[in-house]
Amino acid sequence: MSINVETLYQILRQMAVTQDTITYDQLSDAYLTRAGVRVNRRAWGPSLLEVSNRLHYSHGLPPISSLVVSSTDGMPSSDGYWGIPGAPPYKDHGLWVTVCKTIYASAWPATLPP
Repeated sequence: MSINVETLYQILRQMAVTQDTITYDQLSDAYLTRAGVRVNRRAWGPSLLEVSNRLHYSHGLPPISSLVVSSTDGMPSSDGYWGIPGAPPYKDHGLWVTVCKTIYASAWPATLPP
């Protein structure tokens, strides 16, 4: 199964515009609605990293993957998130909130850069 990263980006972009977060399960539901494919909540890591990296390296934007959170503690849960470009180096609520505020204040391109 291949995740369409443009579709994923559009879901995350909407979260940024509405200044909200989305759980991994909600992301799977939203992706199913848009793409017609169910993605296991544990399979998002590589695609989230790809989206964040493309935006960071092309536009200097913060990691939009910060908005995908665990239903348990309301923060990103993937070990692949902490320490990526623009993300806190370790799991820290205050630093994560700061990144989210930067995401909400950023202008996001209409489409995902190549």
